[in-house]
Amino acid sequence: MADGSADAQELGTFLRSRRERMSPAEAGLPAMGRRRTPGLRREEVAVLAGLSTTWYTYLEQGRGHDVSPSVLDSVARVLRLSEDERRYMHNLAFGYVVNPRPLEEEVLAGELQEQIVAKKRADKDLPDELLLLEHEPVYTIGRTPDQSSLLGAAHLPHPLFQINRGGQATYHGPGQLIGYPIIDLRRCGQDLHKYLRWLEQVVIEFLANYELSAVRREGLTGVWIGGRKIASIGVGVRHWITMHGFALNVCGDLSAFEKIVPCGISNIIMTSVEAETGKTFSVAEVAKSCGVLAGEKIRELQACEVSA
Repeated sequence: MADGSADAQELGTFLRSRRERMSPAEAGLPAMGRRRTPGLRREEVAVLAGLSTTWYTYLEQGRGHDVSPSVLDSVARVLRLSEDERRYMHNLAFGYVVNPRPLEEEVLAGELQEQIVAKKRADKDLPDELLLLEHEPVYTIGRTPDQSSLLGAAHLPHPLFQINRGGQATYHGPGQLIGYPIIDLRRCGQDLHKYLRWLEQVVIEFLANYELSAVRREGLTGVWIGGRKIASIGVGVRHWITMHGFALNVCGDLSAFEKIVPCGISNIIMTSVEAETGKTFSVAEVAKSCGVLAGEKIRELQACEVSA
């Protein structure tokens, strides 16, 4: 969102109107005598949302170019915005909606995706969305009769789900950032190959922020550092609307991958941001910057500018 753009100005106007209609009592603030103007003051919203007054003022003035999804969600909580209003803000700021859903089970995340896909199929004007999750420990496998990558499955220490994506077995669990872009490819050239390369490029550019040089590997989907795999990708498409997406290993124990043949690739070595950098990062911390980058990159996909 560029400073001074029509979307930035509309977002500022929207926030100002919602701030002015909310009383201090609704925000849990004590009465402080008579006020010259209705509603909350800017500095009150800023404090309650954990922001500086200057930064929040810039946001209302249409100058919040570096706003993140989590910041907008903090403001939404203070102003007690509805879910539709929160989505409206995200769409203005990023051109898509970010839904952080930490620690959801795979089956619940699948149901949520199905619901969003059904709504987008019925209404082509709905914004694209990005679900950011951190799963409880689970194994998943795609729609394939070949389940050899599970190595029998009976020995698995965590639940197993068969889901509506392509690909072989993988593991999701704490320490892993899961990203499920739900994108209408009818607006992006209807090219699944191009979408997969775009998804890989988003992860590659994101890892560059951590001074990690990640690459693709010929004939293999995913993102690699040297011979080690740091991110897996598996997608499903319904009526040209995408589901599922990427799993980026951020931190923590990777030993659960040893119980399967990850993505059906023998002798694979899994790695993480923590293992490669020697530094500790939380999934929540990583998710914030990932959501911002995805919002910037999605415009390339919508413009069909991604190289194959």
